[in-house]
Amino acid sequence: ALRRCRFQARLWRHHGTEGWSFGPATTAAFVRGLARGLLLTPRRRS
Repeated sequence: ALRRCRFQARLWRHHGTEGWSFGPATTAAFVRGLARGLLLTPRRRS
């Protein structure tokens, strides 16, 4: 998770190539994915 957070920080610095909303959009998607993963109930194998 720490490595992913460092990667996200780098995305915020590439304003010229991806556009101003690229970093915030990818960070929001990352946070939504983490939240969704935490809300999933564990599956039990039968």
